[in-house]
Amino acid sequence: MTGGPSRPPQAPLRSKDDFRVTSRVDRMTPARIVFEHEIWALAGPHRPEAVRCVHATATICCLDADYRATRVPAALAGAIRGVKGALDEAAAAAGALN
Repeated sequence: MTGGPSRPPQAPLRSKDDFRVTSRVDRMTPARIVFEHEIWALAGPHRPEAVRCVHATATICCLDADYRATRVPAALAGAIRGVKGALDEAAAAAGALN
């Protein structure tokens, strides 16, 4: 494989695996919200360390009644910024404790 960024190995989940799902807002523009999602298989009997199984990006846009792209409503953008800000603060506080 050439030309692309290197990626960590990915592995399928197995029955009864413990796993973690993460989602985060990657970026917001007036017309789009981009989310990043990951699924990690946690360490277990057949896996010595956590392994990323899936990495996905979802781009969300809003449509008007005629199915044309429109700006993200201010209330929705504000709610997402508020949640993102609270999560960023919690992560910073947790990092300060370590």
